[in-house]
Amino acid sequence: MFHWLVRYLVAVVLHFIATYKKLYLEGGEDALRDVSRKKPNIKNQVLPHISEAVLSLSLEHPEFGNLRASNELRNRGILVSSSGVRGI
Repeated sequence: MFHWLVRYLVAVVLHFIATYKKLYLEGGEDALRDVSRKKPNIKNQVLPHISEAVLSLSLEHPEFGNLRASNELRNRGILVSSSGVRGI
């Protein structure tokens, strides 16, 4: 019943083995250290002045939560969501 799933998983495992073997043969252990699972997406990074404002507000008022900090920054003219505040 699940033969297709087993075949798929075997194919995925063999693909990863071949990829890492190729990296090892081409660059040794150093090439394997350079492999990162997640690369940063530059488009998703916050502008420096926004992150500085969030950090300064959080140091001034550590009792503020995400939503309160977001609203205070909005009053100052800096638009950042509450989840954005949490991420910074």
